[in-house]
Amino acid sequence: MTNDLVRRFTDCEFYQEGGRNSYYKIIPQGSMGNVAAGYVVVEGAQTTPANSHSDWQQAYLVIGGSGTLFIGGRPHRIERGMVAHIPLDTEHFVEVASGERLEYIYVNMFL
Repeated sequence: MTNDLVRRFTDCEFYQEGGRNSYYKIIPQGSMGNVAAGYVVVEGAQTTPANSHSDWQQAYLVIGGSGTLFIGGRPHRIERGMVAHIPLDTEHFVEVASGERLEYIYVNMFL
């Protein structure tokens, strides 16, 4: 059963970027002050689109699997139970190898 207060990640608004990657808007922008969040599933072999942003701070909370997070061109191996901070104006993307799967929550705090 779903409602506006409690629901599964996968019952939230779905969108895709970068091939087979799955994104769900679990806290849409504007619905909870200056915070937004999404649930992301990346199935290997895939890479998320490289991006950077100057109007929000971002963190990744890794909830399943493993992959490599590139922050400013530098690779960081990430796995379940880890958190990563993405600095402002810093290009970043995730790479997941064949046979791997990565699940994470991104949290955006708009400035």
